[in-house]
Amino acid sequence: MARKEPARKTPAKTFFEDLSAQLLASVHEVKRLTPTIVEVVVRAPLAARKFQPGQFYRLQNFEMRAPLANGTRMQMEGLALTGAWVDRERGLVSTIVLEMGGSADLCAMLKPGEPVILMGPTGTPTHVASGETVLLCGGGLGNAVLFSIGQAFRDAGSKVLYFAGYKKVIDRYKEAEIENAATWSSGVATRSRVCAPPAAGPHLCRQHRPGDGRVRGRPARVGHDLPRRR
Repeated sequence: MARKEPARKTPAKTFFEDLSAQLLASVHEVKRLTPTIVEVVVRAPLAARKFQPGQFYRLQNFEMRAPLANGTRMQMEGLALTGAWVDRERGLVSTIVLEMGGSADLCAMLKPGEPVILMGPTGTPTHVASGETVLLCGGGLGNAVLFSIGQAFRDAGSKVLYFAGYKKVIDRYKEAEIENAATWSSGVATRSRVCAPPAAGPHLCRQHRPGDGRVRGRPARVGHDLPRRR
């Protein structure tokens, strides 16, 4: 015999309002990071709480709210985007978009407060271990997924060596997040910047000059230029 459930004390209107507040997503902020990369921060409390480093989301706008261009609705197809960071207390999810034409270019047209579809998080999260030394290497947009992964390893007590590479100086974004324990370089830069990790220990540094693409591992002197000898 099926067990009879107790009567719900919460009024139906309040129940559905609370449910909507947790499940419905809306744009919190759209920020241009580089000429070709846009950050879309979405308010989606439940999706933020469920996120684990290494997972991703699927973002899409609503056709009825999409802007018109020459009589055509600028509706986005679903975009698979990395979760760069989440703020669980505020219910915010950050996604990083590389503008490659089509739906990706439409992300810059999203407006704060606009309802959107955010599915996920999905995918297998990264296995995070404690007491390890971990090397993370990212290039361009690929650095986005490493923000949360690197932070998770540091929170777990592991040492993180993070090399962030960019083709051009103008392509750099989220430098503050990277500089916790990172070296970044670009193919047209004249010098590199080296930042110390939070905890003592060796980390990667880069000796950069035109034609020299080698990366060396050794303790770096913060605030000093790297030696130019080979």
